[in-house]
Amino acid sequence: MANVKAMLQLFHRSGVADHPLSSDYRRTMQVYLAKYGKDLNIETDAPAVCLPCPPNLFCTGNHNPAVPPAMRSSSSPNASITGHFYGVLPAAASTDKWWVPCPQTWNAHMYPRRTSVGLSSCFHVSEVWTPPAGDTQSSPFAFAFPAILLVHAENTSIITSIVNIDQHVYSTRLFANSVEAPVLKKIQDTALGETVWLVQLEMDTVSAVAQFSDMLARKGDALLLALHAIDQATGAAYSTLVPLLWACAVRNSTPVQLAVPVFFIPGIVHSVLTERIVVRAVTEIMAILEIAGPPPLHIFQVASQQITTTVAALHASLEPLFFVHNNVCDAYYNPEQSLSECPTKFAATLLSSYTSTQMTAGIRLSPVEKQVRDASHTLQDILRIGSDALTESSDFMCPMNTLTARRKHVRGRLSLNIQTCAVCLDAQFWNQNQCQACDTTPDVCEAYTSQATSIPCSWTQDLLCEISTP
Repeated sequence: MANVKAMLQLFHRSGVADHPLSSDYRRTMQVYLAKYGKDLNIETDAPAVCLPCPPNLFCTGNHNPAVPPAMRSSSSPNASITGHFYGVLPAAASTDKWWVPCPQTWNAHMYPRRTSVGLSSCFHVSEVWTPPAGDTQSSPFAFAFPAILLVHAENTSIITSIVNIDQHVYSTRLFANSVEAPVLKKIQDTALGETVWLVQLEMDTVSAVAQFSDMLARKGDALLLALHAIDQATGAAYSTLVPLLWACAVRNSTPVQLAVPVFFIPGIVHSVLTERIVVRAVTEIMAILEIAGPPPLHIFQVASQQITTTVAALHASLEPLFFVHNNVCDAYYNPEQSLSECPTKFAATLLSSYTSTQMTAGIRLSPVEKQVRDASHTLQDILRIGSDALTESSDFMCPMNTLTARRKHVRGRLSLNIQTCAVCLDAQFWNQNQCQACDTTPDVCEAYTSQATSIPCSWTQDLLCEISTP
């Protein structure tokens, strides 16, 4: 039984909600509150209710309160090293083991009180890239958790349900978030068939994870141990878990004759290293959780061969990995909007770079795993992922609530000014189009009245006083 009162008291600690690059957390919280908001707002003297653990918290037992991972990690002797975490699961975490240290990000900063749910919040500095001729992004970047359904043209019934936002179909068969309108595209004469509808939609990660909650509870330790060995501090194996569970949930509920699910690896950029990690993670996850059937199809959103300019050369000595941010809010078209209610998305590609914190080992794929990899390559070719090179750009305003900066890079006789977009540093918040110092006075609100609670500053607001009602 969840301690609802404790959850409500701790929700304000999830400062990651307004991290400009953390749309995955906002989307997960939106879905969670839509499903369970009424239960969370019950009277304090009402009987406790059973709920999945909310995002950014973990719940260790029936009557134990929900706890932020930062609170648990602060008691660690190595808190200054391990305080920067992201969550493997967006909800339903039963142990702090489901939070893992962020990889080594370029110009990274520690935020021990501002733990993130998705890997996106590990990053605080990104670069703006665009395809040739100023083309804008394809639609998957507008979703926090993008996914694809392949539907043969003759299956008009399920297409009708998707277009009409049939709530029953969305919640019980597609495990999709109906708040985000799907994007449909018809493609013809490919290896997928004569005519196929390509349906891009938003995963309902909370519902997808719930389909496997019992097995995750029983096999969680074994799963985390396996993922840790595969991941090699890249984030790729951990990022595979939830999208794979979504695809398996859809396949269990929807006949393949009607629709074939394809999951994106959210954020992770395709490379020889990451593709092998993902394929091996799929193998291990399905085996440990006893999920039957062939591995679902998967694709990446960006391929490393697209990043071929001088900026790539800048990072080459570090052998970097790249992360692409989804569903980021445009600053030009939405100056008065909140991050969670943002109608216009950032049109360019926002890339962050990072390196593994350990020496990576090559993964030798089995014949079956090579078939999974090759199927992914085929689908990426059909969708033209990786066909256009990206180049650094300064033609776009940085996304909402981020600071535009430039750094000079000298390569031979060439001097480049590279535009970066950054969130404010710790103890700073975004205000009036600049980063300003937070009020960090300890217990300042409690000094006024015992009924007040000091809420530390987040990325877009200063310290606040919350008055508790009797």
